[in-house]
Amino acid sequence: METTDSRAAEFSALRRSALVAPELSPWTQGLEARFSHLTTLPSGWDGYRGKPVSRSIAEFAKYLIGLVYVDGIPAPQLVPGGDGSLQLEWHHNQYDLEIDVLAPDEVVASLSDHVSGEEQEIVLAKDFSKLIEWVRNLASRPSPKR
Repeated sequence: METTDSRAAEFSALRRSALVAPELSPWTQGLEARFSHLTTLPSGWDGYRGKPVSRSIAEFAKYLIGLVYVDGIPAPQLVPGGDGSLQLEWHHNQYDLEIDVLAPDEVVASLSDHVSGEEQEIVLAKDFSKLIEWVRNLASRPSPKR
């Protein structure tokens, strides 16, 4: 017999999968092969005990990428964590933005602004508006002169 907790978890997973099915951004479309590769990494891929990126984390990362998409800047780099997590990284216009997706609705993000010297780190669960602001800042700053 199914417990109330398992039905609640199943409902939560269904609700989350519905959230993760927004219209694909150009970034997400361009990263599909990379997501597929990272979720099928062999155990020990890092020479230690590295796990492949969890499918739930990959799907949640796709959702986040859809939320923060801004035309005119490159897609994030996808970097696997040995624990099955996934990091989204941008190094653009003298900003370093890294978003660690540890689990669905469990995100740690850090921003380093190489012009102002400002560094921030935030922990997020439901409200990702700060990430949207940070990605827009990546796009709005003029590229450095060479």
